[in-house]
Amino acid sequence: MTDDAFLAELLGETPRAPDPRFRYDVLVRVAQRRRRAAALTRALHWVVAGGIAGLIFALAGAYGMSFAAVQTLAACLGAILLAYAFSHGAVLAPSAAFRLAAPLFGLRR
Repeated sequence: MTDDAFLAELLGETPRAPDPRFRYDVLVRVAQRRRRAAALTRALHWVVAGGIAGLIFALAGAYGMSFAAVQTLAACLGAILLAYAFSHGAVLAPSAAFRLAAPLFGLRR
């Protein structure tokens, strides 16, 4: 990422002379693109998760299950998924998992 020609390909325009502001602009634009792509991915995950949850409730209702029974099953599934996410985070970054869980349990570091 030190070559101005490579950076110009990312930005779409080439500077007339070596310019530190040009490099900064390229890095800012690349960072913005990555943040937008990450935000879009997160949003799509939430949309898919909500759609699946709605589909589960609709299908369960179509098969004759009561809303209370489906709600109980969904709460159990949510607790299992939360435990999985917490354990996955604890394996990847133990200190981060503790830092997030400490206020929930009234612990101080």
